[in-house]
Amino acid sequence: MKFTTYKTPMQFYPVVEELLYKDEVTNVLTIGILKGAQADDDFSNCFFACGEVDGKVTLALVIYGLHLVLVTNEEAYLREAAEFVANKNLVYPGVIGSRPYVDIFVEHLNALVDHSIELAMSQRIYRLDQVSDIKRAKGVMRPATLEDLDLIMDWSRLFAEMDGGTFNEDRSRKNRIKGIEDKRMFIWEVEGEAVTMAALGKSTHKSVIISLVFTPENQRGKGYATTLVADLSEYALSLYDYCTLYTDLSNPTSNGIYMKIGYKPVADSAMYLVKE
Repeated sequence: MKFTTYKTPMQFYPVVEELLYKDEVTNVLTIGILKGAQADDDFSNCFFACGEVDGKVTLALVIYGLHLVLVTNEEAYLREAAEFVANKNLVYPGVIGSRPYVDIFVEHLNALVDHSIELAMSQRIYRLDQVSDIKRAKGVMRPATLEDLDLIMDWSRLFAEMDGGTFNEDRSRKNRIKGIEDKRMFIWEVEGEAVTMAALGKSTHKSVIISLVFTPENQRGKGYATTLVADLSEYALSLYDYCTLYTDLSNPTSNGIYMKIGYKPVADSAMYLVKE
């Protein structure tokens, strides 16, 4: 496999676009990352690389902002990819990718680096084309405002802890402010009180990820998250052809809720975290 690195996402995206859109639902996160990155101007801590076999791109590696993302649907060259990454001495808190390829890649990588990379979350990727007719909880969906920012930051911190991921205060605040200004952050409100949040996340030309679904512990079990996701998904379907959503497979309640709304499982993925 021949590996090529690129300095900017603008150079990289056209090279890997065909690979990414072969499985758009699975790769919506990576597509969204690369689309968003093109508005940036500092790529000093980023990494963009692809692997080619006989002139055909079959693998992509991306670091933008946080984790190392692996994109491939071929097992044959994962050892070579792991060796390539290990030799680059890259800094990343974790690795994300679709299964089984990310599992095999990390297994090879663990044999080559001086730290341990351990499974943090088994995930499932869902697709929604139409919202099912479900019972709605009381309340109303509204776009978040900057007055909600402190609360959203508190919930984002708890969301990251619950997900077992890392939380960067400055990056998160910047992203939440942008989400509010772009009207992509939403609140479920009951009698003037914010009780749940969710967001429109990364997107492609056809789809968008429903993300940051969080309800504080004292408001759970009342159907607020279910209703917000259903209403936000309906809104998203007025803008895109379909929605996608990532879930923690260890939480059968949330997986059951999303399927009740109409989300159908498409693929499995995993998030690994580096343990020094």
